[in-house]
Amino acid sequence: MTERILRKNKGNVPLTIVRPSIIGSSWEDPFTGWVDTISAAGALYFLGGIGLLKVVQGNFKNVGDQIPVDFVSDTIIVAAAAYANSQEINVLHSASSTQNPITWKRASEIVKKYFFSNLPTKRISTPSFRLAPTETETKIRQFARKIPSYAMLQTAKVLNSSTLIRKAEFYNKILKRADDVAEAFKHFTMNEWFYATEKSIELMNFCSPEELKLFHLDITTLDWDRYLTFFGWGLKKFIMKDDALYPDEPTNMNVLSKQKNHYFTDIEYAFTKGTYFVARDSSEMKNLILSSPRVTEAIQKALKETKSKGMTEDQILKNLQKRAREMCDQMFSTYSMPVLRFMAYSMNKILKSIYDKIVVDETSLEKFRHLNHKEHGPVILMPTHRSYMDFLLVSYVFYNYQLKCPFIAAAEDFLNIKVVARILRSSGAFFLKRTAVEPVVIYRAILYEYIQRLLIDEGWLEFFVEGTRSRVGKMLPPKTGILTIVTDAYLDKKIPDAQIVPVSINYERVLEGESFPFELLGEAKVKESLSRVVKAAKILNKNFGRVYLEFADPMSLKAYTKEYDY
Repeated sequence: MTERILRKNKGNVPLTIVRPSIIGSSWEDPFTGWVDTISAAGALYFLGGIGLLKVVQGNFKNVGDQIPVDFVSDTIIVAAAAYANSQEINVLHSASSTQNPITWKRASEIVKKYFFSNLPTKRISTPSFRLAPTETETKIRQFARKIPSYAMLQTAKVLNSSTLIRKAEFYNKILKRADDVAEAFKHFTMNEWFYATEKSIELMNFCSPEELKLFHLDITTLDWDRYLTFFGWGLKKFIMKDDALYPDEPTNMNVLSKQKNHYFTDIEYAFTKGTYFVARDSSEMKNLILSSPRVTEAIQKALKETKSKGMTEDQILKNLQKRAREMCDQMFSTYSMPVLRFMAYSMNKILKSIYDKIVVDETSLEKFRHLNHKEHGPVILMPTHRSYMDFLLVSYVFYNYQLKCPFIAAAEDFLNIKVVARILRSSGAFFLKRTAVEPVVIYRAILYEYIQRLLIDEGWLEFFVEGTRSRVGKMLPPKTGILTIVTDAYLDKKIPDAQIVPVSINYERVLEGESFPFELLGEAKVKESLSRVVKAAKILNKNFGRVYLEFADPMSLKAYTKEYDY
């Protein structure tokens, strides 16, 4: 009905319709096994996993057309681009039945195997699930399940036990719910459909080789055993809110697992990890930046634009120079290995308290070991930004793998908390103002020269291209100011190259998650203060699950610009 309405009223607007089959958990994006609701086949697997749903009428030989949610979303994205200028009504199926079919029998066995090996703590009974070929057998098995709860209810009434009556009524209620799900879903298990996917396959011809790696369009690449095992894990982890070990992590390493909760072990960790790096002295850096042609010209420009009653030009110049020094003091990092080691020691203890695991692809980190500054230039890390923890996690991971910790472009949030700001500065952070700093021309010149000087001095750089934390889990529009400074440094031949590295940081639970909904509703963002930092210590008693860090392959700025003849 909806498609007919769209067809009738679309006018000249391009219309593309994507029809998915039974949508399940994710295959890879945002990560394998992600699921946030109980629906469709997920309801079957969930109720079977907790031992509530035992039987559904159906033919176990039938193909159950299931499709991961990220295959559907990627098909929508690519189809929107492919048919953006088409005046035809294009209809595509996002399905698996014709290209990579799986029967209900095999699917149920894979999920059942997972839950047998990973019993949910809040299960009703032993996980089990079967398809009954006839309605009679289904009804008999459902009735047999109700006999114990019916007997309990009658016994409770004889004993006049209100507790037993409530318990028996509860069991009857959930058994009725299981029967309702079985009745609703038997339409899909009693029948099978095979969907034409030629148009979806054609989308692959529309994509470049790089895009084919990015978008999940080829359902033949799906490994059903792995997918459905992770589907079970996702239901246990995110729906049941139960402890669930990751099914497999062949190339992923847990950064936290190697460290034991022992005082001397943590000290040994702090002094044996990390890569020693000596940054330029802050006073030397200040003199170098303030004497640079760009900053000198900016001061002269500000001098011409400044009008002040009762002050000579020389006095105005001195005030501007003083203001420039103050900007340097507020902005610059004081990178220090002793403080960095102290920070690593502290973070090692804190992160082990609040996270189960910090999972990193070890093979991607190995690529950074082989980068030589004279040939490859500095590494430029651009993580996604969801939490204040983002500032610390990349440095913590690099410290663990004895890689150079980056200089971090941090916002002004913690600038007024002197103790915290000082520690963060010494750990590599330099602070940027979000609001305009007068004179703007001087501030921008100092920032430009400072970042380029860090790169020239073989420092690695980390900044958030989104500019601020995303409260909704989606990427924010990029702010390219710092990336422009990096690009200029290469084009002006101040550095031999630069390796651009996007970093994805995904949390099972974000530290600031409770405050984000209120900020989205219009409440003002709470300013950071020392008292808030102290109060935040209570999070050490909470568990925030896992963190997943993925590092993209380093992209050479030199190779990229050469491709476009810069």
